[in-house]
Order: sequence, then structure tokens, then C-alpha cells
Amino acid sequence: SSSEKREIEAVFCERRSTRNDHWDRFTNYENCLSLQEFENIGSSLNGQRFYGYHLMYHHNDIYFANNSDYRHYAMTVMIHEYTHLVQSALLYTQEMREDRPDGETKRKGWGPIFFSEGTAVYYGEYVQRRLRANGISVENAPNVNGQGESLKNKMKEFMEEDIIAKLDNCPNFNVWDVNYSTRETCSPYRFGAWGVAYLLDKVNDQDAFWKKLWPNIDEMGWDGAFEYTFGMTMEQFNQEFLDFLELPIEQQLEIIPDI
Repeated sequence: SSSEKREIEAVFCERRSTRNDHWDRFTNYENCLSLQEFENIGSSLNGQRFYGYHLMYHHNDIYFANNSDYRHYAMTVMIHEYTHLVQSALLYTQEMREDRPDGETKRKGWGPIFFSEGTAVYYGEYVQRRLRANGISVENAPNVNGQGESLKNKMKEFMEEDIIAKLDNCPNFNVWDVNYSTRETCSPYRFGAWGVAYLLDKVNDQDAFWKKLWPNIDEMGWDGAFEYTFGMTMEQFNQEFLDFLELPIEQQLEIIPDI
């Protein structure tokens, strides 16, 4: 309800101003409450995971809407954001750095946007279908059976509409070059999702990112943890994935779980 939403916003703003631990525009309590930007965060499906704490904020009625398509969208975005939360939780450092090849300023060890957003998109589609395939349901939770088409069909859509149709916009493809600045021409979300699917199939483990890669980044660094997890360097992946993109769609879909 609207009153419940305002109560949550008040608690959020009180904690941010008291702890002085969030963005500058939130540290003043009154400014925090009045900001339209906060209204957008509060009323959307989002995840903020900075400064050593984790926050997911959403409206109850979004997830329990009496509309299966909307519930699927909500479920997908919820898992997408939760994937980012897991990424953050498994990186213990809060250190920021600017010496990334893509020019982004991210937490040390965050890795390419291609993989951070690619995993969020892939797991956003995969997890809810895995729940359904495993016969798992949670009382009063969004209906995971409402997610519709198979994962193969969803990934086929990504490949045909967002990758094959736009591959010419990614000359001299390099994982680090596929980032937020290329989202309209060479999407880190959809390209990344297929890159993630390719790697998970290579090691025959759909959980490899959160069980093996992310937990080892602090000790091994991104490149070391990547090679440890997937048995190849980033450069080798880059070339292998380019070759994979040249295969017929029928062969590409063979790597996608049948759920």
C-alpha cells in the first residue's frame, strides 16, 4: 500500500542519514524523502548494494499481481537483481578502481560488464525455470509456472533479435568492449547471457559462477579465478565464443538446458 511504502522510505532515509553511508543525495533526511529519484527506486525493481550493506526494494503488489506476464517480468528482474547482490556479497573488498579496460569504475574484482550483466540476465531466466522443473513452489510466492516459454526459446529470441541481427555492430569483438556504452548496438545483457551459457555448458555446471568463480576472485583476482573456473583465459574465451557465434542456431541451442 502507499502508506506502507512511505513507512519503508522513512526507515531507509533515517538509516542513510544516521549512518551517512549512502549517496550524498540521500544523507540528508528531508532531501531523501522528497527526491523523485528515490520515488523511482522505491517503486521499481532495483537493487542497491553499496557501502557494505545489501538492499533490495520492491512493492509487494508488483510480485503478486494478478497477471501472469507481469509476474514473470517481476520474477525475472527480482532474480536479476539478486544475482548482482550475490556478486557483491562474494567480493569482500569495498575498494573502487578506475583502471578497468572498459573505463568503468567498479569494485575491485567485479570483472567485465559482459559477465556481471550476462549472469544476471541468464540466471534471471534460468532460475525460475529450474524451480518449476524441480517442482519447487513457495506459498504465496509469484507463480513460477507463469514464466511461459522454455529457456531454449528465450535464448533463441536473444540470439536472433539481439546478437545475430547486431553482430556487425561488434567488430573485433572483445569482452571488455561490450559494456554499458554499447548496450544499444552490442548488448552486454544479451551477448553476455549467451557467453555465460557457453561457459556453464563447457564446465557442465549451471552454478559455476556463484559456487566457484565469484568466491575465488578475492584470492585469485578476476583473471585467475576465471581460468581456475573455466579452464581457459579470457583471451581464449573471446575467440572461442566468436567461433561459437558462427554456428547454426540449432547447434547453439544444444548448450541450453532443456527446461
